[in-house]
Amino acid sequence: MKRILVMLLCVSIMFTFLAACGSTSDNKGGVSGKKTEVKISCWGIETDPNSVIIKDAVELFNKKNNMNAVATVVFTEQEQYKTKIAAEMAANEVPDVFNTWAAGFLKPFVKAGKVYDLTDKLNSDKEWKDRYVPGVYTPLEFDGKVYALPTTQTVVCLFYNKEIFDRYGLKEPKTFDELKNIINVLNENGITPFALGNKAPWVGAMFSELVVNRVG
Repeated sequence: MKRILVMLLCVSIMFTFLAACGSTSDNKGGVSGKKTEVKISCWGIETDPNSVIIKDAVELFNKKNNMNAVATVVFTEQEQYKTKIAAEMAANEVPDVFNTWAAGFLKPFVKAGKVYDLTDKLNSDKEWKDRYVPGVYTPLEFDGKVYALPTTQTVVCLFYNKEIFDRYGLKEPKTFDELKNIINVLNENGITPFALGNKAPWVGAMFSELVVNRVG
């Protein structure tokens, strides 16, 4: 059950976690029978499909855990969440478990000593560790230690107009150079190569980051 809680939303915070351990007077995680509260902070709104899954997982944890603990979860819209979690980190009022982005977003929290090191827990449970696809830990590692775990895997899809491709003798690109050639051909014929809704900045970032990660 401890593994389920850690997997639920990525990372545990060192300071709050240690404070909870320091106040525990029995092996059930409670003080004089009082349940230990585990505070969880997530991005999104409560009606999102992912949020519903998280709420169901929290409810299941509260019903079945034997650690004398109760979890509560709060959702915040994504862009507001970034500001909120940064402010909580600065004020040292961070939740026990929280959503995070990898690499650059997580790094300053790790460097400030605010995030719990999951490395030993992972290494002691090979079945759990091996459930993740190869390479998934790389953006979650700092100085060889793992500080977060993924809860979802996102697939980015790119659709193309077959009629336009046929008109100009183009084929689906298999290399970056082939993609650049398609862009040049479309530009020369007055056709915008790419278009997407980008009201939320992360949408366009998904595509640019794929290029940077693989070619940059």
